[in-house]
Amino acid sequence: MPNTKDLVIPERSKILLVGRSGSGKTTSLGTFARPIYIMDTDQGLGPLMGQDIEYDTFVDRPGEIPHAYTDIMKKIIELGKLPNPPATVALDSFTTFTDLLMSHVSKMLGKTNHLLDRGDWQQVTIRLMNFINQFTSLSCNTVLVAHSDYEKDDVTGIVRIAPLTIGKLKWRLGMYFSEVYYCEVFQDAKGGGRKYVWYTGSDSNHDAKSRLSGSAGYLDVQEPQDYNKILGKVGQAG
Repeated sequence: MPNTKDLVIPERSKILLVGRSGSGKTTSLGTFARPIYIMDTDQGLGPLMGQDIEYDTFVDRPGEIPHAYTDIMKKIIELGKLPNPPATVALDSFTTFTDLLMSHVSKMLGKTNHLLDRGDWQQVTIRLMNFINQFTSLSCNTVLVAHSDYEKDDVTGIVRIAPLTIGKLKWRLGMYFSEVYYCEVFQDAKGGGRKYVWYTGSDSNHDAKSRLSGSAGYLDVQEPQDYNKILGKVGQAG
């Protein structure tokens, strides 16, 4: 019978990175295990310029029949068949991927995004869940990048941050990932430039989590945006 005392750091992780523009999401992709492959829907990989990272860009051009969503799903199937897949596969970002999916469903139904009814939105949600299941089932590290959304509690005044996607999925998305890091950037109080951190633990604003940190709390609530250093810290602590 398996015993939890025998558990070790997993060979692959499912990671969700959430943050506003400029908070280090894309740059931090370069800290994951290599080789890295990125499915780019934001057209914003400039921060990784000069690094040895393969990618494909998936976009729907004006006037074209939407095809980017189906191209991405085909790519995931292709990656799943590889005998030696990349060590890390990332999608940057889930937010614009959702837009591509909505365009696909709208075109398929002969509607515009603004005219989707309740049944249509259910179809979008089902397809998003199918993507998440296929993506996180790849035999490598999978990193999903999402832009951030904000919701203020009218009673407490607390602002909660969540992935920018449709409906209640924004509050459920983290369930499907072992690591959920919220990206933030701060101005160094001593004038030493900017400090980029991941929130790896939950607080009143961020629903972050880390199974790597475990009940022993190997990670601080704020950690530098470097996954290799996180693995090193957890490994040394363990």
